[in-house]
Amino acid sequence: MINRFNRFRSAIASLTVISLLSALAFAGGGNAPTGTYTASVGNSAGTVSGGAPGRGGFRGRGQGNGTASGKSVTMNVGSYSTQEELQKLRETQGDPSAFFNTLSSYNHGTVTFEGQTFTVNAAYSVQTGSKYFLYLLTANPLKTSQQGPRGRIATGTAGGYIRLTVDANGAGDGVLYTSAQVVVKNNGEIEARAGAATATQLTGVTHQ
Repeated sequence: MINRFNRFRSAIASLTVISLLSALAFAGGGNAPTGTYTASVGNSAGTVSGGAPGRGGFRGRGQGNGTASGKSVTMNVGSYSTQEELQKLRETQGDPSAFFNTLSSYNHGTVTFEGQTFTVNAAYSVQTGSKYFLYLLTANPLKTSQQGPRGRIATGTAGGYIRLTVDANGAGDGVLYTSAQVVVKNNGEIEARAGAATATQLTGVTHQ
């Protein structure tokens, strides 16, 4: 009886380890998987549905142009920002020059948009329930062939910003700001704030 119980306990332990490893293989302990994401570029919008403050931080006043609809964007996430990197960004975000000097020294992947490739300088992910939120920030605005109204881009601490919301298969949607004022929150999330930026919906997000 004891031997049978020990074998049963060992089997349960093995299944638990396998289940845990399978979960970590995708979630990275709460992170969306690294690798390549692709998405279709939808219509531009000032206030994007689903981008409420507190999870994505979209505060309105984004300037849409609608010219990129039907095109695609490729996001290659090679790694995530370390806590040390995020802390340095938080410490310097009151000084735009210092913030971007610090931000530009990091490299966590690339974004290819409108035929141009940009470095992902900060990347952060968090899991909430069955959803994974993935934040990408570039030190340079994601300039496109068509600018927003009167050619404006966000002022202050501004850079290219992407937020994806995906499920366990890496499928979902998102939003892209060619240029947006940003802030790094204490919990590590990168929040887009109001500014003269181009807010564009991303649809059909998939993980390769």
